[in-house]
Amino acid sequence: MKRKIGTDKEILADWDTGKYSRKHGGTKTQAELAHKHRVSGGKVSKLIKDREPRMAGVVSKLVDAKQALAEENEETVKAVETEVEQRVRNAAFFNNASMIITKETIKRVQADDADLSMMDMRHASEIVARQKESVMGKQPEIALQVNNGNDADKPHKIVYEVIG
Repeated sequence: MKRKIGTDKEILADWDTGKYSRKHGGTKTQAELAHKHRVSGGKVSKLIKDREPRMAGVVSKLVDAKQALAEENEETVKAVETEVEQRVRNAAFFNNASMIITKETIKRVQADDADLSMMDMRHASEIVARQKESVMGKQPEIALQVNNGNDADKPHKIVYEVIG
């Protein structure tokens, strides 16, 4: 039975593992990748030009984790797997919820009939910032301070401060 010719997606998926990049700790060559997928070396070179194997770090971390679990008893392995699955589900849920809230907030701010006060804008900004943190994790933030004293008719002073 003949092996089928690999698709671009299959070739890139194999490349992204890092296995075919000696520069990134892989044990195989681009020529071996081309042979595996029954394509020319030129096709592989063209596909991966300027492309880093983006999943190489993930592969390394998973290998480390599986090696650590190999030394544990069955109950511990099951408990760890269950916890990891739950955290992944939670992260996906909150990422999705955060994106929905962010999109709705931006839609309301951009609405043609939006009559928003500075307080409304501040609240919307805080919502978006919280959702960003929920999705992307805590990072050094840029805090925006607006002087809301009795001199509302004068221009506001805006101060940017890097926190963290």
